This record gives sequence, C-alpha cells and structure tokens, in this order.
Amino acid sequence: MSSVALDAPSHVDEPGLAAGYAEVFSRVATNGQPVIVRRAGEDLAAVVPLQYLELVQDAVARQKAERISVHDFE
Repeated sequence: MSSVALDAPSHVDEPGLAAGYAEVFSRVATNGQPVIVRRAGEDLAAVVPLQYLELVQDAVARQKAERISVHDFE
C-alpha cells in the first residue's frame, strides 16, 4: 500500500453559479488539496482529489474483508 500525506482542506462558501463549482473542481485537481464547501456557514460537502477517494475505497474494502474474516472464525 502506498503512503499518501493528506492535505488539510481549505473552505469555500457554496458557489452560486456553475462557474464557481468549476473553479473549485479545478483548484482541487490542480493543487491536490481537498475543499470543504459551506452553505450558510455550515460545512456541506467535500470535494477531494480522486486519489483520496481511492484511498477511502481501499480502506472500506479492507474493513469489509476484516469483518468477513472475523465473522468466519466465530
């Protein structure tokens, strides 16, 4: 498994127009830094680089496999 340092996310207020979302997506893709989108001052969603998503998917798959293997031995 490769080791990836996770960058701290930046925060932006929810864009009102589609062009604002395109800017957020471009920033994430270019800088590799996640962005938390806020609405009315509350965190709403995270936009993360694809490598982060792949790490989360791998971690979830490992947890499921561990749960299955533990269950098989009970």
